[in-house]
Amino acid sequence: MHARGFTLVELLTVIAIIFILTGLVLSNLRSARDHAAAEQAALDLIALMREARQNSLAVREHAGMYPSYGVYVKKGESTAVLFADCKADDDAAGSNSLNKHDTFDYTGTKEQENCGAGNTDVERLTFAGGVIVEDIEADTIVHKDNITHFSVQFLQPEPTLWFVGKKNESAAAEAGWLDMGTVHITLKAPSDDTVVVSINSAGLITSSQQP
Repeated sequence: MHARGFTLVELLTVIAIIFILTGLVLSNLRSARDHAAAEQAALDLIALMREARQNSLAVREHAGMYPSYGVYVKKGESTAVLFADCKADDDAAGSNSLNKHDTFDYTGTKEQENCGAGNTDVERLTFAGGVIVEDIEADTIVHKDNITHFSVQFLQPEPTLWFVGKKNESAAAEAGWLDMGTVHITLKAPSDDTVVVSINSAGLITSSQQP
């Protein structure tokens, strides 16, 4: 008896199945990679915020001064910045209570001379895996659906939590103090996997995976 070989149709069918299975495996690997990247970006952002709070609590020296610290993010960007606010105790409005003039209006440029030229940035974090800041929303800020720039600042000595949200770099800051509610920062990976980092007015920082 002669052994029966594979027909051309059978060979093409097997090859097609292999291609389909390979595509599914690669797709799942990409999805898992992006999921992990989004989660890692959330962990890194939370760690940066906690570092800023700890720096303020410890009255850590920076550029020869003892500033308050904060974290800045911008919609559409893949970075977050831990910055020093050397003028947080200034009272430009002339009152004895905190107000938005007491805080640094950070716009993400190193040229700002808040702690001396080039000394505002303490640490710049770049999210890995193509993760970006997809959205920024707040519960009670006036323009809560149009925030493109956001910073959270931890003002000495408590430290007091202060949110600043802006629609764009040239717009006036919509600032708030302890009545700001919660701000939600959505981080998105290339495959549309998203994780939301939330910080409330009490300083509680959490993350949640979005469906």
